[in-house]
Amino acid sequence: MSTCTNKLNPFFGRQDSLERLLLLALRFFFFAFIALMFAIEVPADHPSVNVNTDPQYVSKLIKQLGHPRYVLREQAQTELIKIGPQVLDALSAALLSDDIEIAMRARYLLTAIKIQWVNDGDPKHIHATMKDYDQKSDTQRKGIIEELSKQAKEPELATLGRIVRYEKSTPLSKLAALAVLENAMDQKSPEAKQALIIQQLQHSQRPAAQWVLESFSTDSQMNLLIDRWKKIVASEQAAWKKSGDQTNYEIVQKTLFYLVKLLDKADRKDEAELYLTQIVELQPKDEQSVRILVQKMLEERTDRQTLEKRAARVIENLGEKFKDLFSTDPLLLYVLAHAKRTLGNSAAADEIAMEARKLNPTTAANHLDAAYKLERQGWFDWSEDEYQKVIQIDGLKSIYTHLAISQLSEMLHDQGHDKKAAAALEPLVLLLKTSPKLKKQLVTQLNRRPSSLYSRMHFFRACHHKSEGDRDKQQAELLQAIGEDPSDADVLIALYRMPNQTDEETLQTKKRIDSAIDSFRKRIQTTRNSATALNQFAWLVGNTYGEVNQQLAEEAIRNSHKSLEKKPDAAGYFDTLGRCYYAKGDIENALRFQKKAARLNPHSGLIRGQLELFEQTRSQNEQKSASS
Repeated sequence: MSTCTNKLNPFFGRQDSLERLLLLALRFFFFAFIALMFAIEVPADHPSVNVNTDPQYVSKLIKQLGHPRYVLREQAQTELIKIGPQVLDALSAALLSDDIEIAMRARYLLTAIKIQWVNDGDPKHIHATMKDYDQKSDTQRKGIIEELSKQAKEPELATLGRIVRYEKSTPLSKLAALAVLENAMDQKSPEAKQALIIQQLQHSQRPAAQWVLESFSTDSQMNLLIDRWKKIVASEQAAWKKSGDQTNYEIVQKTLFYLVKLLDKADRKDEAELYLTQIVELQPKDEQSVRILVQKMLEERTDRQTLEKRAARVIENLGEKFKDLFSTDPLLLYVLAHAKRTLGNSAAADEIAMEARKLNPTTAANHLDAAYKLERQGWFDWSEDEYQKVIQIDGLKSIYTHLAISQLSEMLHDQGHDKKAAAALEPLVLLLKTSPKLKKQLVTQLNRRPSSLYSRMHFFRACHHKSEGDRDKQQAELLQAIGEDPSDADVLIALYRMPNQTDEETLQTKKRIDSAIDSFRKRIQTTRNSATALNQFAWLVGNTYGEVNQQLAEEAIRNSHKSLEKKPDAAGYFDTLGRCYYAKGDIENALRFQKKAARLNPHSGLIRGQLELFEQTRSQNEQKSASS
């Protein structure tokens, strides 16, 4: 019988096994080459025009891939390519066919059918994100999924839906599905967006697609949904233990966390804690994944200051299970200390924090890094200890010390400890005034003018005197501060708000503000829209003239938005934008951006204070409207 009409099968024909395998390999590489030469790109959300997508018809075509007649095999293959992405589910299943011809042709077709990951109506950033998606590595595609999951807008969710449906890697498809579900769980995905996802996935039999569809359809039947997810969790764990290519530990962990959230939503707290214990039990001894899990638990907060006790217990258990890892990492030790503190064991917390500080005893850079990170977590007492450790190790003449003192003083000011903030700066200020060499070092290595540090010290003293009710001392310190640094926006704002000023004092303050505004405008032009200059202009105007000059208020808002284009995750810049809208009288936008600032830096006293002011103002406005 002619080889062009004979079906290849390991149990059929006269060739021995080795010959048959070689022929199959050659045929596969031929198919793959043709796939690369003539790959068809098809929009992901729509089948090709004028084709039959009926599942029974598709199943018939796939079966025909193994037909004894070559011409019929080729016909089926061509027709499946015409149908496009709608057949990918069936082709993925066909990879497991006992018929090697079907399996080989299915593998070829999965390569030949190329997905168009964006539609004409998608925004530019989606086009940029998904460019050459198929050509990227698994790690790169995973990064794209994570990037998309940070947003909950319709274009991102629609793209995640396409990935769930058409991503050829089953684990990546599952990660995309979990991203969609987490967005929905966080109430970032209203019904309209869910409907969009359902429309994308309704014909898919992929496991990940079914997770989403079943979760959305049974959301109102929480107990049924929980039972379903218990089965999913068990199934993923079993698949992971088999070390197959259908799942991985990250997916197992994420399914467990999703189940925990469902149980919490159903007020089944005890069950939720049992599954959290499972997470710890399953956690492999892998440093990176342990750190990811710890960070995940840090995000489980009941308020903005303390770990939820349940999350603290998980961290406590992780610390016990991975003693070797925790004992050599100061940041992990601090996390464990905070967990102990949350659980009411302050003595153990202090002891563990002391162990953390003892690590890297002679390396100031490590302690400075720890101080920054502890401050971001809101663990200010331990952060202050680490800043002081830097000073202790390196002395006052070190660049690391200059950074530590500067940041420590700003942290203390942010938390309302202005007297301590000024005192922290004073030794460095006195040394700088007597050391030209140190002044030069500060400028060249840190791009920081010594006069700006002098100004901050006087400003902190002024803030302290204000809290004490001593207006005269407050004013005296502010005048010293502005004499050192005429462009310090905080000082100018404080002078602008000084009560009981004479006409001459008011005039002098306005002249200083006018001069600073002109200076910021020039810096914006000469530095090609420096984010710092844009933000400083906006902050100064938003807290002064923006309240009475609409034109300046609009300019401040524009500049603030421009600064955020350059630094989109800067909490302080969102804080500025909130103030600019507040000055304009737009309370809703003020609150919108101030809440964003608070989410990015939930432990800042100044950001939190401004948010409270805006909320209070809205409440007062509502009361006035109701009474009128």
